[in-house]
Amino acid sequence: MTRRRVIFYCPDSKKLYMTPEFNGDKSEYAARGTSNDSCDKNWDEIMQDFHGVATLSQFNQANESAQAAYHSCFGNVVLPIDSLDRSLVRCDIKIYLNTEAMLHYFYLLYQLDWTGVRGYNINDYDDEHGFEGESWVCFEEFIGAEFTDKEYMRVILDNNDFALWCTHLGLSNEGE
Repeated sequence: MTRRRVIFYCPDSKKLYMTPEFNGDKSEYAARGTSNDSCDKNWDEIMQDFHGVATLSQFNQANESAQAAYHSCFGNVVLPIDSLDRSLVRCDIKIYLNTEAMLHYFYLLYQLDWTGVRGYNINDYDDEHGFEGESWVCFEEFIGAEFTDKEYMRVILDNNDFALWCTHLGLSNEGE
């Protein structure tokens, strides 16, 4: 089963949000055979719920609508979206609702790499003082420098995101 999450960047709060994990879709459940779990829609149909999302409220509604297509033998509970301020959730496939979501997600990966290399815990970051006066570059500087460095982006991105990054910049992903 393919594990997917949808990522949304909210311009009002300037934060990233991610859906809970969607495991499989109608065709994957059908290929799996007999199961007490099911899904009423294929992934393209699920993504239609997210079409045109521009606000956090709309993203919440799309998340709830998409989850309604899934049925579990354990019951159906709608899980909330997660804020991705300083945390990261891994999954097989991430779907970015807009370019801003992708850019800000990659910036979060940069911040996690920056803190990891220096031995800092990202949750200890102080917005005013950083880490005792030391801090990562701002978003705009990241876009102008690290974001354009193919070798660096190859290190911090998984294969799917790296291919997306290459496409976004019009670069070849061959030989990677």
